[in-house]
Amino acid sequence: MRIDPPGDGLYIVIDFTFGRMFTIRDADRSVIDMAAPKNWVSGQATRAGSRYVRRNTITLSSVFCTEWQTTDSEGRDVRICPDEDGVMSRTSTHIAAGEPFLAQTASFTHQLQDRAIFRVPPEYRHLAAPPIPGAQ
Repeated sequence: MRIDPPGDGLYIVIDFTFGRMFTIRDADRSVIDMAAPKNWVSGQATRAGSRYVRRNTITLSSVFCTEWQTTDSEGRDVRICPDEDGVMSRTSTHIAAGEPFLAQTASFTHQLQDRAIFRVPPEYRHLAAPPIPGAQ
């Protein structure tokens, strides 16, 4: 999965297979490699006792998504909103110290993606990351 926050030169690649998260900065050609938070990679649908409650239909950039409520592995409320193609349009939860977290799509473009945009550039310098609460 790739996340491109607003602004230039920074993006995040999440490797669900290995539970890793990479913050990549093109400006200084660096990568911060860290464990992804467990609740991002644990596969909520496969967790014993997972329960999903259908909530609202939301429109984001002219695309509809269905909001579902569940809890993460630590019992925190999580809302996810995939569109009809399964693309995650919005997610919200509370992270360390109860701080709210919201990631939401600003625009949609449907097209095939080049696999290279999901790879960590091997020539970039790797930097150490501080531990993240909830990381593996």
